[in-house]
Amino acid sequence: MKKLEPKIEDLKALLDFFNKGKYNKSEKLAKNITEKFPNNQFAWKVLGASLEQKNKDLESLFAKKMAVKLVPNDSEAILNLANIFYKLENYKDAEINLKKVIKLNPNFAIAYCNFGNVLQKTGKFKEAEENYLKAISLNPDLIEAYYNLGKNLEEMNRPFDALVNYKKAVKLNPYYAECYNNIGIVFQKLKKYKLAKNNYQKAIDLEPKNAEFLNNQGTVMRLLKDYCKAKSNFKKSIKLKPFFAEAYNNLALTLHDLGELTEAEKSYRKSIDLDKNFALAYNSYGNLLYDSWRLDESELNLKKAVKLKPNYFPFYSNLLFLKSLQENDPSVYLKEAKNFGKILNEKVNKVFLEWKCNKDPKFLNIGFVSPDLCNHPVGLFLEDILKLIDVSNFKLFAYSNLQNEDELSKRIKPLFSSWKQIINKDDLATAQMIHDDQIHILFDLSGHTVENRLPVFAYKPAPIQVTWLGYWASSGVAEIDYFLGDRYRTPNKDKDHFTEKIWQLPETSFCFSKPKNNIEIKSLPALKNGFITFGCFNNITKMTDDVVKVRAKILKAVPKSKLFLKDKNLKIDKVRKLVLERFAKYSISSDRLIFEGKTPRIDYFKAYNKVDIALSPYPYAGVTTSIEGLWMGVPVLTKRGNSCVSKVGDLINQMINLSDWIANDDDEYIKKANKFASDIDRLSKLRHNLRERVLSSPLFDTNMFTKNFQEALWLMWEKKKIHKDF
Repeated sequence: MKKLEPKIEDLKALLDFFNKGKYNKSEKLAKNITEKFPNNQFAWKVLGASLEQKNKDLESLFAKKMAVKLVPNDSEAILNLANIFYKLENYKDAEINLKKVIKLNPNFAIAYCNFGNVLQKTGKFKEAEENYLKAISLNPDLIEAYYNLGKNLEEMNRPFDALVNYKKAVKLNPYYAECYNNIGIVFQKLKKYKLAKNNYQKAIDLEPKNAEFLNNQGTVMRLLKDYCKAKSNFKKSIKLKPFFAEAYNNLALTLHDLGELTEAEKSYRKSIDLDKNFALAYNSYGNLLYDSWRLDESELNLKKAVKLKPNYFPFYSNLLFLKSLQENDPSVYLKEAKNFGKILNEKVNKVFLEWKCNKDPKFLNIGFVSPDLCNHPVGLFLEDILKLIDVSNFKLFAYSNLQNEDELSKRIKPLFSSWKQIINKDDLATAQMIHDDQIHILFDLSGHTVENRLPVFAYKPAPIQVTWLGYWASSGVAEIDYFLGDRYRTPNKDKDHFTEKIWQLPETSFCFSKPKNNIEIKSLPALKNGFITFGCFNNITKMTDDVVKVRAKILKAVPKSKLFLKDKNLKIDKVRKLVLERFAKYSISSDRLIFEGKTPRIDYFKAYNKVDIALSPYPYAGVTTSIEGLWMGVPVLTKRGNSCVSKVGDLINQMINLSDWIANDDDEYIKKANKFASDIDRLSKLRHNLRERVLSSPLFDTNMFTKNFQEALWLMWEKKKIHKDF
């Protein structure tokens, strides 16, 4: 009996419909054929492919299974089945079927490529790489293999190898928009923003209505500080894709940069409404709320970010930094810091237990990890100390997480035996580098500030690790041995406030480098003005509600007095308006307040000539601004607190014998401000000799400090040797 077959004309029409993208017609005709001729494998194959094109994946799965059932050794049909399993995220069955394909046809390049995709999805990146390379060896023109290998190498943190393969893919297909986009992503991760921008633009030129490409280019334009272009890109992206949560978040970040805080908040809220699990949006929104002094709301959002993404440590650092600013109870902060350390330890799977450094050295290798080896408070404190380090006893190693070096960077760079960039290195690779450099003592100079590399320290790349200078609270990292302090900021009674052991330096735990500009100190402004000008040049976000309330009382107590606030954020209309509103609550009118934004450093110093008395914020007291103000002849009134961050003002005034400028509580702070403001003669005399007093104090005695610092380093090392815990 003759086997019934569909007409050749119908099969040709079926193939023609599919090839021309007429999937409705190919689906309808394929169904008609399979109903009449259920054993026709070709119709089942085209039906499966047509249904997949229409995103009818479960129906497609059935059709593709039928095609394999009818011809079990058809490697192409099995490959199609594997592909639909992959699309349905059934990676186990996808892998089983791809292995069958390769067994049937060991030279089937696309099968190896697809097998690599499955392995990549299941985290088997090394095996995936091997399969992609096998596919390329069989077919050197297989564009998908180069592209997918590039993605896989990105996952393996091999960005430069990824770029090589992406470039091969676009050489084979110059119209491969997605690949240009991925090249842009890699360059962005490498912080080569102009190259990233150029490749995003190539992708957009090919696909102008691709929302993801526009969003990515907007991101890099923001990083290049072209905020208007970034804003435009994000708005175009949202117009094309109205439910694009990431684009709303990026738009909000840009609006935040531009000082459009109200619109930024709306955009953050929209992003979170669209994606309740968007950790980055909660973190970014938390930062905006922090800048708007809504600290409780800020903490709530930062905690949500941490909960959603506990292993992304910058989120946790933001939360801890916030708590260090507002928390008077050190035990509350410490509990959160310990939790950070616990999560960090759970992620780190390799801790160095042995070190290569010489156990009986003639000199110690000292490493410094920081993003702030530049014109930043950390760099300003370090510069003159580094010049005095005894190079016969110490070799200095810089591990810089800094993107752009400045003049200060160039000045201090020659003072190090080695200066290595770590900005594009992951934490383990950085730890391995430090370990290979045979560092004896490694310093963290960041704590939980921006761009810190605390996870590096969790690998314990050096036998002794110390946190110092850049942050005034515990890191929470168990592998950091010491917190470098002094008897004022970190008295022995406070040892339970830290996960680290406190190592106290004599007198002071920091020393400032003398400013390079010799700015003249002018006479007391009150003599000319006829009223007292109080001032605070600290980060405006340190001005908590309690601080505003106390400053308002001071202004009321001192007739005609004014408060001069200087901070980069005061250039933003919304911020100035918020500050005015906060003081208006206590009946302080706008004419009692003076605002100034960021200015060149020389003008920043000159601005102190407009201030009679500086008011240090609390609980996070001023440090750099206080010392620079004192150098400019402006005495600083500070309040003693319970935590290390609030005791730094105590230390500064003790060092220059101005202990009477330290208040124990709010009432005493107000009384002292009134008292000092009432004695113009005393203020004038103090201003006249304050610079000389400050320069002769331990705060600027770099010779003494460097001697104490170097002795501490050797003592730490000797203590390590005695305990024999190498």
